[in-house]
Amino acid sequence: MTSALLEEASYREVGLEESDGGRPRVLLQVTPTSEGLIGVEVGETRIRVEGFDLRMGIAGVADVGLHPQHHDPRL
Repeated sequence: MTSALLEEASYREVGLEESDGGRPRVLLQVTPTSEGLIGVEVGETRIRVEGFDLRMGIAGVADVGLHPQHHDPRL
C-alpha cells in the first residue's frame, strides 16, 4: 500500500519508527501538491470515511453502520 501512495506522489517517506514487533513503521508526509486526503476505517460495526484538507482539518465525515444480523460477512 505504501509503495502505491508514494508512486502517486501524494506522499513522501520522511523516516522510520521502531515497532514493538515486526517491521519498523514507515512515516509518511503529505506533499504540498496534493489537494486533500481521504481516510477509511473499516470496523466490525461501521465503516467511516473522512476527508481532510492539507492542514489535516476535517472537510467531511460519513459513517455507515454495519449490523451482523443484516449483512452477510462473506460478501
